[in-house]
Amino acid sequence: MPLTLTLTYMLTPYLQDFTWHQIVRCRVLLEHGDLNAYRVIKFLRNMSFIQMMSDDDDVRDADLIITNIDDEPLFSNIDTSRQTLVTWHADATDDDYFNLYLLVKKTFLNILGLGDIQYTRV
Repeated sequence: MPLTLTLTYMLTPYLQDFTWHQIVRCRVLLEHGDLNAYRVIKFLRNMSFIQMMSDDDDVRDADLIITNIDDEPLFSNIDTSRQTLVTWHADATDDDYFNLYLLVKKTFLNILGLGDIQYTRV
């Protein structure tokens, strides 16, 4: 297990260069012309262990769904053991972005089968 964790952290910056099923598939359902959506998408694209899904991709294939408060009721019946829903607000703070990072990292570790590893904020 320690070797797997070490390799995971070593390879993380290069994961977007690989096409494999362990990467977090993310679907952003925010307004495209919105500055808030632009910031979230830019933030997520800088994470090497995320694959951004296009508008044509089925939302049921996403590991992580980011939506606004108005669309939240549409996802009341998602399988929470397989998908994570994040409600994003227009007035997001640095803490919101950090918590989103931690959530994406936790989702990634769960996909790798390392979900029981504890990590702390430094």
